Amino acid sequence: MKAELDPILEARQNEAYGPQHDYIDHQDVIGWTRKGVDSHTGSGLATILSDGPGGSKWMYVGTRNAGETWLDTTGNHSAQVTINQDGWGEFFVNGGSVSIYTQP
Repeated sequence: MKAELDPILEARQNEAYGPQHDYIDHQDVIGWTRKGVDSHTGSGLATILSDGPGGSKWMYVGTRNAGETWLDTTGNHSAQVTINQDGWGEFFVNGGSVSIYTQP
């Protein structure tokens, strides 16, 4: 399990800074984001998980991240998510999985 847990622990340690927004509005797909802070370069993340068939969520990661392209650090999903000018991105997750998106 080390290979699966290390990316999660690394994201928590290095990117999970700033205000958190929760997206617990669906029975099978939930998510949360951290906007990051200026004092931790590259901080901010989006986590999405599913106990069903998978899916996606539009989630806010802050305008400080506008224009960035984020990748799933767990390697579970291949989507590249570009944060729009308003700080929102559509983040994807496979069924029965978790994905944690960060700036590479």
